[in-house]
Amino acid sequence: MRFKPDPKDPAAMIWEVDAGWLVKNEWPVGLDGRFLSKLDRNDQTLQVSGRWINENTLEIKTQYAEDIWRWKYRFVFGKDNVQMHYSDNTYDEARMAIGH
Repeated sequence: MRFKPDPKDPAAMIWEVDAGWLVKNEWPVGLDGRFLSKLDRNDQTLQVSGRWINENTLEIKTQYAEDIWRWKYRFVFGKDNVQMHYSDNTYDEARMAIGH
């Protein structure tokens, strides 16, 4: 996984993900409240938005335009490491149902 500036959009970045397929996926991430879109390998539109919560914490939200699934990733950058926290709308709904 790697983050890099988007050379075409100063209010965005590129989230590079190597999930073990033959090619790396690069997702545009809107950092100004926009969800930026790109087709995935199944021709579905993945929309991605991000925001800095503080100087060390980046939150990225993804969702499919054609579906109800949503995911949230939180990256906490330390001096020598990065922690990633992950949730999806199924988990969030379950947490809300039990009152936590």
